[in-house]
Amino acid sequence: MSVLAAALAASLTTSDADLVVYDQETRTWTRQPWGQMYARAENVAEQIGHDGSTAVGVVGEPTVEGIATVLGALLSGAALSVLPGPVRGADSAQWAQATLKRFADIGVGTVFSHGDYLNLLEKAEPSLNLHDDVVVAHDRRSTSLTLGTGPCAVLQGTAGSTGTPRTAQMAPAAVLANLNGLADRISLSAGDIGCSWLPLYHDMGLTFLLTGAVHGIEVWQAPTAAFAASPFSWVRWLTESRATLTAAPNMAYGLIGKYSRRLTDLDLSPLRFALNGGEPVDCEATSRFGTELARFGFNPGALSPSYGMAESSCAVTVPVPGLGVVLDEITVTTDAGSNQQQLAVLGQAIAGMEVRLRPSDDNAGIVGREVGEVEIRAPR
Repeated sequence: MSVLAAALAASLTTSDADLVVYDQETRTWTRQPWGQMYARAENVAEQIGHDGSTAVGVVGEPTVEGIATVLGALLSGAALSVLPGPVRGADSAQWAQATLKRFADIGVGTVFSHGDYLNLLEKAEPSLNLHDDVVVAHDRRSTSLTLGTGPCAVLQGTAGSTGTPRTAQMAPAAVLANLNGLADRISLSAGDIGCSWLPLYHDMGLTFLLTGAVHGIEVWQAPTAAFAASPFSWVRWLTESRATLTAAPNMAYGLIGKYSRRLTDLDLSPLRFALNGGEPVDCEATSRFGTELARFGFNPGALSPSYGMAESSCAVTVPVPGLGVVLDEITVTTDAGSNQQQLAVLGQAIAGMEVRLRPSDDNAGIVGREVGEVEIRAPR
């Protein structure tokens, strides 16, 4: 068995915590013990074994069954690829064809989906094995599953910020090292509660979920669409869950901070770690989030601007919780003159991650600093 599958199995079968999933239609949360999630995931893994697939695709909302397919793929030893649904206004038939082609191009043999997503994929007449996760990921299980092993755990699409978008192949040991490195940096404990609306097709969203699963803590997971429809719901979910951990891109902190005067009846005092990643950090906007929400018990020191990339599994540098937004002021000199800029310090490399700077002849006008290309080496 892979080290990642073994870690997931050990955690999910012994944890007394729950996965808590948000239904956007009913606006309600449903609790599912991690132990029951393991039974569901075993059924998914068994189906993958019957299909003989070495790579698995997942499309859909983060329902109980949808999340079980993610866990099941990892338990089976197959490589996991999660792709997004169609964007609003897009041609749904074209999306289905493109999604199936993307899966086929990276070697996916089995796809799990549900609801409207599944209907669209079925109409595209796929050559891949296509399953309804509601049917497969049930919680009835009477026998134990032999955990699988494979060379790759996650097939993660990249954003293309460092070049052409591509698919990063992450080994089980590399994924587990990243999850453990992040957990160690933030001093994760059994009493922590995570709350996220990040999409599972993004490395930050998948890592948040898997960190909680591997370490057996309570995780509240909402669909990204629910946040998009009502961004203020995020801080209400944090209040309801009494979350100690959350993560979001810079734009979310900026939006909530800007319009925070509309907010009432919140309690953010339990929150000790709020990761800001995935986008360049706007220091002023992020700091405003901390200042404005302090009246609801939020500790600005919980704000944690961080750096990561899909090619490294996710997290690269993360600050120790409690530091807040640490600023570094630089001087940029051009032909037009000099100006001061403030940048957020993104913490230190997590355990196992190596980071170095390859100097560049072009310092971009930045005075008194080393400037160059960042090179990263992650555990394999």
